[in-house]
Amino acid sequence: MFQFRKVGFENDMKLYDVLTPYPLQQMTVPTFILHGTEDMDVPYASAELLAREISGAKLLSIEGGGHLSFIPEKERVMPALREFLLGLSSSSAAKEA
Repeated sequence: MFQFRKVGFENDMKLYDVLTPYPLQQMTVPTFILHGTEDMDVPYASAELLAREISGAKLLSIEGGGHLSFIPEKERVMPALREFLLGLSSSSAAKEA
């Protein structure tokens, strides 16, 4: 299947090299980052950068996981995501009180 996406993928990689860095430190929204440590499409270092630069970001690493590691790891991922989202709900409720 990759052979059908190869040209687009290669084009994306070239464009990523010339993107202007986004000021991640200015992000103020709750951020949940999920990333496999062996992702061959997006380097794990990208997830580490996001987690380091976005204040309060939560990083869930899937050790040995690839680009779609959230699928086989759904029993681990979904409870973590649910906890993150429920935490947002309780934070909002506390602020409104």
